[in-house]
Amino acid sequence: MKIDLHTTGVPAYVEIYNSLYADIVGGAYPAGECLPGEIALAQKYQVSRNTLRQAMAILCEDGLLIRSRGKGTLVVGRAEEEQTAGSLNPMTAFAQVPIDNTDIRYNFTPPTEIARQKLLLGKSDILLASYLVYRSADQVIGYSFLQIPVPLLSRLGVDASSAEEMHRFLSERIYAAASYETIQFKLIFINDTETEYLNVEEGTPVHLLEGVLCDAEGTPLARCKHYMRPEFYKIHYNIRAPRGNGKNDPQKSRGSISASAEE
Repeated sequence: MKIDLHTTGVPAYVEIYNSLYADIVGGAYPAGECLPGEIALAQKYQVSRNTLRQAMAILCEDGLLIRSRGKGTLVVGRAEEEQTAGSLNPMTAFAQVPIDNTDIRYNFTPPTEIARQKLLLGKSDILLASYLVYRSADQVIGYSFLQIPVPLLSRLGVDASSAEEMHRFLSERIYAAASYETIQFKLIFINDTETEYLNVEEGTPVHLLEGVLCDAEGTPLARCKHYMRPEFYKIHYNIRAPRGNGKNDPQKSRGSISASAEE
């Protein structure tokens, strides 16, 4: 087999990338605020606008910047504290912009067939079905659909008549109650139902993170579907191998997972 090696020069955008990276991490551009315009940045760093755009595109891929229509380029706050899977709400942990409003709708309903299968329920069981829409600066960035067996509310002492308590339960406590989660991740193109919650056109690509939260005994606690607009989310899981061979413990054989916003 013939292998050809070719040396190349350092791309022009690398130097501006390094300079912007250092200034963002160093706090010259505060998290949550917009960068100056392209003309001003190109003049400051003495590069062409094309070279500047190349550097900024990679900074967006790395999760330090987000391009927002009508606003410009936002600087992202970098999470330093890692969160465990048992306490993780992906909609808040992976968001690259601050969430300042959450709308919640819920009702009590018999389980769908897939919910019965995933949550090990009978036909006579009742579910709490909820929709949580997450917004940043009045812009919808994603939403979650959760199905939770009603007895869990009593088990955790949740008052369903309290809006504040239900918000905390659906956005925090349900995840904290879980010991592990099974997860499927895919890219989908949203349908009519999802456009209602995400406020984007049908066919728009979004990340779908779907999973089942379980307690230490393996009892399903909730079925979760998280729809994330890619421009506002960066997903990063750290997977750790379990101690020992895990042959006698199906839980240990899966390993343990922690997750945090990507740095």
